Amino acid sequence: MADNSMPKMPRTPGGAPMGVPKQPNTPKSGESFMERLKSDKKTQGIVAAVVLLLVVIVVVAVVVVKKGENASDLSNTLFGSNSQSQDLNSYSRLNGELTTEEGEDAWVTALMIENLASDSVRPQPGLGDAGIVYETLAEGGITRFVAMFSGEIEAEKIGPIRSSRDYYLEFVSEYDALYGHMGGSPQALEAISGLGIKDLDGMYVGSQYYERDRSIAAPHNLFTSGEKVQFALRDRDLDKLPAVYEPWNFQDSAAPNDRGEGAGVTIDFSTAAYSVDWEYDAPSNEYLRKNGGEVHRDGNTNEQLSAMNVAIQIVPPVKVLDAKGRLQMDLTGSGQAYVLQNGEMISGTWEKTSRTERTRFMDESGEEVSFVRGTTWVEVVPSDRDVTFN
Repeated sequence: MADNSMPKMPRTPGGAPMGVPKQPNTPKSGESFMERLKSDKKTQGIVAAVVLLLVVIVVVAVVVVKKGENASDLSNTLFGSNSQSQDLNSYSRLNGELTTEEGEDAWVTALMIENLASDSVRPQPGLGDAGIVYETLAEGGITRFVAMFSGEIEAEKIGPIRSSRDYYLEFVSEYDALYGHMGGSPQALEAISGLGIKDLDGMYVGSQYYERDRSIAAPHNLFTSGEKVQFALRDRDLDKLPAVYEPWNFQDSAAPNDRGEGAGVTIDFSTAAYSVDWEYDAPSNEYLRKNGGEVHRDGNTNEQLSAMNVAIQIVPPVKVLDAKGRLQMDLTGSGQAYVLQNGEMISGTWEKTSRTERTRFMDESGEEVSFVRGTTWVEVVPSDRDVTFN
């Protein structure tokens, strides 16, 4: 007998007749959320992700509260912040400025920077990034800087790097700094070796951290950078080691109504080309530098060099050591000093008890001066040179 039943349609592995689209797994009308949660894997995944996020938020909130942070800190912890200032929660040991926690006790690098009155040297790149700068005479009436850097250094070019003199080691030793220079006088090189200075001589042990700018005539063309300085600190295992030198005392900048009328100073180191002027700028509460009668700028930024404090350290007259005019300078002991800050001049004394001790500046009552947070320049001036306040 013939079979009159309909032929069976072939089916897909999912059970739907072949050729018939499988219907999406949509919630049934009137189905509750809990019923969907039991049967719908997509809903289960969403709920699990939300629960996990809530757990993370609660855990982070508990940690933040225990650390005493505020709601702003919690927001930054969870979602990050585009503002770099959110990370500036410590003060630099070097100059008292706000910095990151890592920068608070960062090791100091001291760099010898040239100041020849020449277009091939001035304006010096990177000088504006230094936390403290010492200026005094080298031979021939020319001044030279030893600039102290710590923490993150943004300068892509710093220099020109020049040779060492032994009395500059008095400044370097106060910080136990990594000392960058290019050779030096026989007295300096002997002292660097004998005193155990952390040496970064571009002529020998530290040549890889410098490069020459071939567009500038030697020897005025040796430079380093913030990145190379960080590499040097890393390679000497100093990048994670906290500095241990004694900091100066620091204070916040005075309110406008509490500032002075703005004393400035002119220092005649030798010829007019090396005359230094510091002029007070009331709106910024900074002192602006001129050298040789011209605005002294940073060669990277073209901004005028400035300082929150200018300390003038009067030392005994220099002695000439040899036919090349190399000098001897006494920087340990005590003497007259002046500090310009907040539009005022503080008259007092300086004191340094040994090579490795910090130079301290005292007011006339014998109290140690507190420096305004920010860059400080220390002008080390022999007593037979003219210093004029204006």
